[in-house]
Amino acid sequence: MDKEKKLVVDSIVDDIKDEKLKEIKDKLKEAMDENLVESLLSSNEIEFEYLGIDYKVRKLLYKERQELYRERAKEHMRLLQSDEYVPEDKIIELYKNKGTDIKELGNQIKALQKQIDNLNMKLGKALKDKANDKELTTYKNQISDLTDKQKDISIRKTNYLTYSLENQVNLYSYSYLTYLSSEKLEKGKDLGEGNKEQDKWVKVWNNYDEFLNSEEELINLLA
Repeated sequence: MDKEKKLVVDSIVDDIKDEKLKEIKDKLKEAMDENLVESLLSSNEIEFEYLGIDYKVRKLLYKERQELYRERAKEHMRLLQSDEYVPEDKIIELYKNKGTDIKELGNQIKALQKQIDNLNMKLGKALKDKANDKELTTYKNQISDLTDKQKDISIRKTNYLTYSLENQVNLYSYSYLTYLSSEKLEKGKDLGEGNKEQDKWVKVWNNYDEFLNSEEELINLLA
């Protein structure tokens, strides 16, 4: 865990003295080590128009990064202390007892990816060697079949874990990121005599509650 994330997590868990909550503290720190947040923070700026208004999604400022880490940690802790959702490892165990091995599905996805990568290398070599169309088509069809199979298994795995605690934290993180990174172009007022205030980018929502109560279509476009 880098220094930035450690400071955020420590600031939240320092006041937890009860030994019974040690597991929660450990799981919280593990959650902040996930790659998801880093991938969320690295998105590029995107602009678009919706109902005559210009919107953009931009990279977060440093203080906004801190806020996202802090909110993610708080949500993870809240869910750990409640009975709303079951941790992923418990769901995996429950399904395994009923005959469905979710970890094995993950292994199958990885194995299929290795086969796909291998075939892509063969296809690349075949293209370089100017192989005949029949050979190229064979490789392409094999890659397509394996990709479809991998996609089906991935969907099954995702569906099994949809209501896991970790997935709910991830969904919350995506939502909070959208709230933090979305802006709209506020047109400057006409001052008369050909003068006009400068246009400026402002936050779409003043707070997270306002975001939650806003139009779903706009949120989907910005997310």
